This record gives sequence, C-alpha cells and structure tokens, in this order.
Amino acid sequence: MPEHHPVIANDLTKSFGDFTAVHGVDFAVEQGEVFGFLGPNGAGKSSTMRMIGAVSPVTSGSLTVFGLDPPTHTQQADPQSTRRDPTGRHSRSGTDR
Repeated sequence: MPEHHPVIANDLTKSFGDFTAVHGVDFAVEQGEVFGFLGPNGAGKSSTMRMIGAVSPVTSGSLTVFGLDPPTHTQQADPQSTRRDPTGRHSRSGTDR
C-alpha cells in the first residue's frame, strides 16, 4: 500500500556493464519513518539513492516513490529546472551551491 510506504523497492538491481552495484535489494519505508543506508564503500548506497531520486535508471526489479515510478513521473530531470529551496527562495538547480 503506497500510502503507508512512501518508498518500496522489490528485487532492486543496478548494474554498470558487467559490474552489479546493487543486487536484489528489498525494502519498504513506512510513512513518517527515518530511513538510512549503512555499509562499506562500494555497497551500493549511493546507487540506490540515485535510483530513488530518478537520477539513475533501475536495471531490474521495481521501485515506487509515493506510489509512482520515479523515471516516469519525475519532472523532466533537467538540471536547469526551477525548484524551491527549503528557505522558500526560488533557485536554479546546480547554481545555488
């Protein structure tokens, strides 16, 4: 049920050529839960977060964020898209660092 699980991953896999960075990961984040990844360098933490953020496509398995498929339902992943930062100001992605 997506309304109780904002993020759901089933058999999530990410490969870069012959290298598999994330292999068959399963998890569900409960609504209101603080969730994080712990593991050694090269364990696939960043690759998993990039898939959740729709920055990197899923190789196989399924991933839903708020009941949606990230690459299909993300505002065009245009680095020049306008967004609002936490202070309420408008900024251009990539230019506010």
